[in-house]
Amino acid sequence: MGNQPEKGKTPTIGDLLKPHTKALAVGLIAVIGEGIVSILEPWPLKIILDYVLRSRPTEGWFDQLILSTIGDDKLAILKFAAVAVLVIAAIGAICSYTEKIRYNECWPVGDA
Repeated sequence: MGNQPEKGKTPTIGDLLKPHTKALAVGLIAVIGEGIVSILEPWPLKIILDYVLRSRPTEGWFDQLILSTIGDDKLAILKFAAVAVLVIAAIGAICSYTEKIRYNECWPVGDA
């Protein structure tokens, strides 16, 4: 067979993982996506605290980006933060689901 090592040869880790390359790559991308989502989760809260509740003076590139994109209307900023929470949660859910599905395809646990 094409994926089988030669007779008498000890299979390498590459030989063993080769049939699962696609699933492992998708799983790795899903894990990286979950990590990025974990980093982004507190970001909408920062926007609400800084712009809606505290109204602090703007400084830095991120503050200028928020104000130039959304404006200084507190309700618009709050809506933007709410949409950001939904998008971040949806991406996190998709990555988590994909990771679990790919793991179960590679290593099934048996009949339940």
